[in-house]
Amino acid sequence: MKVKVKRIDKTLDLPAYKTSGAVALDCAARIPVTIAPKTLAMVPLNVCIKLPKSHYVFVAARSSLPKRGLFMAHGVGIGDEDFCGNNDEYHAPLYNYTDAPVTVERGDRIAQIIIKPYEKVEWEEVDDLGDSNRGGFGTTGK
Repeated sequence: MKVKVKRIDKTLDLPAYKTSGAVALDCAARIPVTIAPKTLAMVPLNVCIKLPKSHYVFVAARSSLPKRGLFMAHGVGIGDEDFCGNNDEYHAPLYNYTDAPVTVERGDRIAQIIIKPYEKVEWEEVDDLGDSNRGGFGTTGK
């Protein structure tokens, strides 16, 4: 699948699959950002993306992020199909949960993206779903 992408800083690499078995493309910080303890910072990822019709961007933290004392504040992000302008740069909202400042350097790989198709739903409201109850959340394990 071909996807149009615009880099803000053309001296940084495009997001890339780092191994042959990688599912997501690694994204790097465009600028250095120092995140004070117990605070949030938006770290720009250097890409604006024009998605194919009926696709979205799934943004997740790289698994190494917690080793640095950081996590993505919203867990995962969703980039809508219409978030596609020349200034619609993707960002990673990073929270520093440590007691010391943490610096993300320019070029540090901090997030990963997957581009996926989606299908819109139409609700069909009913009074009975016809299935027995399973027992609620958390009933299959301890």
